Amino acid sequence: MQVIQQLDALGERKHQPMKTTDRNKVMMNLMIYEDLARSQMAERLGEARELRRQRELVAAQRVSRRAEKAAHRARLALARS
Repeated sequence: MQVIQQLDALGERKHQPMKTTDRNKVMMNLMIYEDLARSQMAERLGEARELRRQRELVAAQRVSRRAEKAAHRARLALARS
């Protein structure tokens, strides 16, 4: 409804109502930009998810290395005693 009011306001500036074809062109342009914005947002969300997965993997690898080092130190301590 708000878009139609904005389109009518555009027509009022010209002191004539907008033609249906002009209104359709404006609506198509709006839809194209909405689709573009939607696809860009989806791409950004995908990139953010991928970065989050990478950070989680790095953190898991770090924890694993620490655990392996601790196990190695424990085996050395047992061997020495």
